Amino acid sequence: MNVKSTLLLLILVFPIFSSSQDVTITGKVVDSNNAPLEFVNALLLKADSTFIIGAVTDINGVFILSSSQISATHLKLQSLGYKEVVRPIGTATSTIDLGIITLKNNELVLDEVVITAEKPLIERRTDMLVVNVSNSILATGSNGLEILERSPGLFIEANGISLRGRTGVNVQINGMQQRLSASDLNNYLQSIPSTQIERIEIINNPSAAFDAEGSAGVVNIVLKRNGNLGTNGSANTTYGQGVYHRTSEGLSLNYRDSKTSLYLGLNHNFDQRYNRLFTMRRFSENGNVKQTYDQDSKSKTPTHAYLANIGMDFSIGERSKIGADLTTNWSKADQDANGNSVIFDDKNIQTGSFMTATDSKDNRVNFAVNAHYKTNLKDDKGNFILNTDYATYNTDAVQKFITNSTENETSEILTGKIDGSLDLLVLKVDLNLMKNKIGDLSFGLKSSFVTNKNDLDYFDVVAGSTTPNEIYSNQFEYQENINATYINWKLSKDQWTYQLGLRTELTNIEGKQIDADINFKRDYIQLFPNIFLEYKPSEKNTFGFNASRRVNRPNYNQLSPFRTFVDITTSRVGNPELIPEIASNIELIYNYDNWLDFSLSFSNTSDRIIPVLIQDDENQSTSVQLVNIDDYNYVGLNTSITLKPLKSITSRWDLEFFYNEFFGDVSGFNLSEKGSAFRIRSYNTYKFGNDWSTELNGFYQPLYNFGITSFYSRWKIDFGVQKSIFNGNGKVKFAITDIFWKYYPRGFTDFGNINEDFSSVRDSRIATLSFSYNFGNSKVRVNKNKGGAVEEKSRT
Repeated sequence: MNVKSTLLLLILVFPIFSSSQDVTITGKVVDSNNAPLEFVNALLLKADSTFIIGAVTDINGVFILSSSQISATHLKLQSLGYKEVVRPIGTATSTIDLGIITLKNNELVLDEVVITAEKPLIERRTDMLVVNVSNSILATGSNGLEILERSPGLFIEANGISLRGRTGVNVQINGMQQRLSASDLNNYLQSIPSTQIERIEIINNPSAAFDAEGSAGVVNIVLKRNGNLGTNGSANTTYGQGVYHRTSEGLSLNYRDSKTSLYLGLNHNFDQRYNRLFTMRRFSENGNVKQTYDQDSKSKTPTHAYLANIGMDFSIGERSKIGADLTTNWSKADQDANGNSVIFDDKNIQTGSFMTATDSKDNRVNFAVNAHYKTNLKDDKGNFILNTDYATYNTDAVQKFITNSTENETSEILTGKIDGSLDLLVLKVDLNLMKNKIGDLSFGLKSSFVTNKNDLDYFDVVAGSTTPNEIYSNQFEYQENINATYINWKLSKDQWTYQLGLRTELTNIEGKQIDADINFKRDYIQLFPNIFLEYKPSEKNTFGFNASRRVNRPNYNQLSPFRTFVDITTSRVGNPELIPEIASNIELIYNYDNWLDFSLSFSNTSDRIIPVLIQDDENQSTSVQLVNIDDYNYVGLNTSITLKPLKSITSRWDLEFFYNEFFGDVSGFNLSEKGSAFRIRSYNTYKFGNDWSTELNGFYQPLYNFGITSFYSRWKIDFGVQKSIFNGNGKVKFAITDIFWKYYPRGFTDFGNINEDFSSVRDSRIATLSFSYNFGNSKVRVNKNKGGAVEEKSRT
């Protein structure tokens, strides 16, 4: 066995998955004069001081924590100028009320309260899996898309992000859905540096309070927003080297007192996005190969991206808060690509060749603002939340394709200009009633309004003369309004937890293809029930069951009948005939002592949306289009195990096994494809001394099928090391991802008249060096608001 195989085997070996019942811990903190203390840190810690969850007391001195990890824990209360208090936590099935806790003045050390508890890289909460990106060494120098790809259960597919082998993931940023096409979403996520990401929340079975969008689940990216008292901030810089170099610089500033919180984050990211694509396409006539195109193209896309976050919150009265968050993102990409195509006849004799050159300039400006109001009900029996969101996405792109035939020395030039805009307005109201005898009740209303406009103009340039290309040019306008209501009920009693929810969504959409004078209009109402049951027969064993009905709607660009070119022989085409897919999901869950997890999932999806290749044998070109197929069945077995053989070592192993069935009609050919696949992931951290830590991760996936395309095996090993300096305020990190450069997609399609092999070599092996420094106060943290456009921002 060679060294690479041995290293891979050492990292990828094991598996098993998680869910458990929350216990609520509450209490009231007062000073020596019996006055309530606000902004006291309440930290739930394991016996080894590993951080589980935290909160701060409100204006009445009250804190509330919810966690399933109660056994062998203790609560630590800390506040500047007071002696800390530690209370052991016993066992309970629903609520632990610690009553009134008094903190005494600390007159000797009033300026030194240091919180040393750290969150684990990956933590399981009752309703989600959380990846704490800010604690990851390997996140150094990465972007949002790369962070998602390294997260448990997530995978970047050609047509979007998949969760546990299923596409149809609702991607949000700060609780606001990114309503973008797969390619536009990828570009946007690549413009967000890892230094601006606090954590990734992976929600496999969202409650009725979430939008029904996302047949496979919800992934929420939470951006950093420092919440410490006083004035503080951080600065960071990163340099990475792969095929080309990349850099990132960032600064965040924060001010907070008892009534006001202000935050500013600025970041610049530069990347060059190397990609080399090899394809072998065979064009047939009457079932026999007529021509073969052997193509090799290489591209470099220097991209500058600027990100700014501004946040503010103001306390009004004793129980209310009002605030706003603004995020703006601007990116500029200049792609330079060159390709060479060699043509062979049916006897494999070269008959021709041509070269292509692509020059593309892409400018994008995204802007989103959220205004929110929250008031807590009397005696902390619930809250009322109002969110208003507005977002706009604008694209201005220019493309130029030059094709030179090496046989007859002819030259063809095609230019294109793409202007696109999307405006989104969301209004959302939530009422949560807690501590009732019949359980917790939640009610909500939401309305979203979307307007999308796209204008695509193509021109042929012949002998210096420019002529409009009416075939490829188009104008498309789209409007959508979704009105939703929901009710959710949850009750924890004895060893059981029950949750029932129902969401109703009324959808109205209208599309207009201006040039072709083609219109479509659809109105429909849909119900989305869900149920969650949990049984905890003992402290260490938890069984769970959940079932839900969810939807995955086509985004606006997918409905637009535009043709956008990858190169002169390859394009993407929209499909205005697409309809939403509906998924019915069932999941069985088992958890043992919060370290061994197991889940078995079943799903049936009608009108499943999949990408297909449409091959034009006459013109020797290929296009990619999304279509609906009749039926899709999925069975998934997911296991994970978290080991801590030593206090300084944490190791998590994930195994995903899934089986897919696709049935339907694709381009006049009957589709009946079945296939299974599995993936192994490993996450390992080791801390030595007071200042050093390392991270070693691995991934392996053998050959698998998805729809009409099969993908060859791919694997990778990542390594990183970190050193704390300047009394812990500074950190130096060095990381290498995909050390052996084996993590790039390769595969083939052999279906109907389509026969293609491909290999896309990307810049995944990158060595990165980074430095970050925190300054100012770092003592007390505050909770952050989530926006109300939880669904809309992932379907642009």
